[in-house]
Amino acid sequence: MGNASTPGSGLERWMQMVGEAGLDGWLVADFRWNNPLFSRLLGLGSGILTRRCFLWLPAAGQGEPCVIASQVDGHTVAGVACKVSLYSGYEEMAALLSAIMPRGRRVAMEYVERGLLPTVSRVDAGLIEMVREQGVQVVSSGTLIAGLEVWSARQRDLHERAAEVVDEARRLALRHCSEALAGGDTLTEGDLVRVMRSYFEAAGCDYGDGPDVGVGAHAADPHYSSGDGDGAPITRDAVLLIDLWCRVHDAADAPYADSTWMAYTGHTPPAPVAQAFEAVRAGRDAALAAVAAATQSGTPISGRQVDRAARATIEASGLGAAMRHRTGHSLGVDHVHGMGTNLDDVEFPDDRPLLVGSGFTVEPGLYYPGQFGMRLEVSAILLPDGPHVTTERQETLTLIAASS
Repeated sequence: MGNASTPGSGLERWMQMVGEAGLDGWLVADFRWNNPLFSRLLGLGSGILTRRCFLWLPAAGQGEPCVIASQVDGHTVAGVACKVSLYSGYEEMAALLSAIMPRGRRVAMEYVERGLLPTVSRVDAGLIEMVREQGVQVVSSGTLIAGLEVWSARQRDLHERAAEVVDEARRLALRHCSEALAGGDTLTEGDLVRVMRSYFEAAGCDYGDGPDVGVGAHAADPHYSSGDGDGAPITRDAVLLIDLWCRVHDAADAPYADSTWMAYTGHTPPAPVAQAFEAVRAGRDAALAAVAAATQSGTPISGRQVDRAARATIEASGLGAAMRHRTGHSLGVDHVHGMGTNLDDVEFPDDRPLLVGSGFTVEPGLYYPGQFGMRLEVSAILLPDGPHVTTERQETLTLIAASS
């Protein structure tokens, strides 16, 4: 059973991209919402998906798109802009898949050899085996997915609006910190989190589970969060890390903006703190310079290459051993960490190129457990003439005591 709806313009766009990538089709498999691409490509905002479901996108001119889903979940996919076929059991599901597979051809799935990219690898090995048994060559959909994070002009405007909100929320937090310390008031990490959350809400932005504020040794944990509690007290002569992100609320496909800012709650930072700041700043700038140079020369640059540029600069300062994560990540719509190209040559090496129109962060960091951490992060969009940094670019370590 099914319908014969005309495919929507969104699906036609992806079918065109499948063909341009030299592929014969893209099989997007989901189970209980574990693959966000299924709902995103079909525009499904809600519903129940308790069984396996598939979206088949053949290359333009090689057939029509279709959805395969369980009869149990038929109500969730009713009305999508393509044909829907419903199955009652595993064998019927397998038969429907077999009928659409282009034997001897190349089919993309959410898979990467050796699991190098978890943001892409969402399909289990058993399903890959089943599809291969249909006589097709399964290849990674990673490049197609990166295209999903290429923004329209409207999305760029929404991102820049979010970037302005991020910058202002951070300024408010630093001002509140300065005033509290100058007045001798008790101040905690949670106090600054609440200042920023309040501003995000007033500005009409979603902030997910953030922002994060880490003082002293807490800044040495790349993903430390005080949650909804008070966290540690913020005192004089301490390193302070503020990591914050948001997206415009109730705006379809609004991308996130993300920033990390560093401060010291004293007049003169210790030499190791100052040295770490300079090294991280140089690494950030080297990454951006590498992207700019590649764009100007008309040469694609991969996420791995950008990471190497930042890493080489920091290693040259003698502090490379304190690096604990990649240089940056794709900015997304569903999550602040998007599915596009990451600036990563170490954790999950990403050979995909940065695409014009996509958003990403640059955020090298140095971490000294039990002491302090140092990370500088900017959001950026790759435009035809090079990277456009959208959040404020920190050039000097903020000294809160100097403004009190």
